[in-house]
Amino acid sequence: MKKAILLIGCLSLLTVGIISVSCSKDDEWKGCSCSYYYNGEKETETVTVADIKEAGLESYIKSCAELEDFAYEYEEFFGDFENLRCVDL
Repeated sequence: MKKAILLIGCLSLLTVGIISVSCSKDDEWKGCSCSYYYNGEKETETVTVADIKEAGLESYIKSCAELEDFAYEYEEFFGDFENLRCVDL
């Protein structure tokens, strides 16, 4: 009986520890570093959250994946680029 209570207590503490670690948030998203090919040459640009807010796009772009999707959707405004890849700063 004591072993069962001790085991349940340990499992409960382990569960609480796992939940607290998995729910903790890292730093806020700061923006993206994007690489792409433009006219056959590799280019790299940094797009910060401030840049996105300045353009009034904060309601559309909240991650690097959304930034990639946005750029491909409106490619005619950005020019002819290929293989766009964005990663978090």
